[in-house]
Amino acid sequence: MSQVKPAVRQHDPVELASGKWTVRFIWDQDRFRHEVYSGGQLIAASIEGTSNDPWPASPPLQSLSLENIGSQMAILGVGAAGRGHWSISVVADDQDSLKLELACRISASVLADPNSAARVEVGNRYRLTGTQAPIACANAIYDPATQSIRPANPDQNPRVWSFRFT
Repeated sequence: MSQVKPAVRQHDPVELASGKWTVRFIWDQDRFRHEVYSGGQLIAASIEGTSNDPWPASPPLQSLSLENIGSQMAILGVGAAGRGHWSISVVADDQDSLKLELACRISASVLADPNSAARVEVGNRYRLTGTQAPIACANAIYDPATQSIRPANPDQNPRVWSFRFT
């Protein structure tokens, strides 16, 4: 059974735990960052970037909610920065893993400009604590050199990607 520690105020930490997995979202300056734990040990921490970055290293989530979807609890989030709007859902699924599904809708004006569109880089970036990333990607590509996860299809809009901590 999933356990959820709901936020009481807008920027309180939000946590979802199931089995050995826990994901914790913590407010940091102007967005939420997140940490992933396995068996109580920190295994991954998101790298967020700053408001000065043309495209943030991870989705700039400013609002999170906890929802009961069927028999599962989920963390849902949205955010915006520059010319992109992001969304995320996080569920602890039946495969004893945490599943993250993300999307970023990019402004049509950015996509219409070939110089701007070529520089669009959306995805997630992590600081991993182990030597092997316990990450399984779906419609995404994991780059161990940069510890980043990017959409497999960078030409679609919105850009959509998902992955699991397994």
